[in-house]
Amino acid sequence: QRETMLKKQKKEYKMELKESDLVRAEEINSVKALHTKSLQMMRKMFEGNTAELEERCKERLTQLEADLELRRKVHIHEIEERKNLHISDLMKNHDKAFGQMKSYYNDITNDNLKLIKDLKDEVKEM
Repeated sequence: QRETMLKKQKKEYKMELKESDLVRAEEINSVKALHTKSLQMMRKMFEGNTAELEERCKERLTQLEADLELRRKVHIHEIEERKNLHISDLMKNHDKAFGQMKSYYNDITNDNLKLIKDLKDEVKEM
C-alpha cells in the first residue's frame, strides 16, 4: 500500500513536473514572441531613423556642394577682376611709355629738322 501510494505520488510529481515544464515552455514562447515583436518594432524605428538621417545628410551634402560651388565662382570672379585690373594697369603703363617714346623721338625729329633748316639757311647765306 505504501509502495502504491509512493508510486502514485511519484506519478503525480511527474505530471506536475510535466505541467510546469509546459507552463514554462509557454512562458518562454510568449517571452520569445514578445522579444521578437519588440525587436521588429525597434528595427522599424531604426530603419525609419536611418532613412531620415540619410535624407538630412543628402540635403546637407547638396547644400554644402551649392555653397562650395558659389565660393568657387566668387573666387574665380575675384581672380578675373584682379587679372583685368592688372591688364588695365599694363595697358596704361604701355600707353604712357609709348607716349614718352613718341614725344622723345618727335623732339629728336623736330630738333633734326630745325638743325637741317638752320644748316640750309647757313648754306644759303654763304
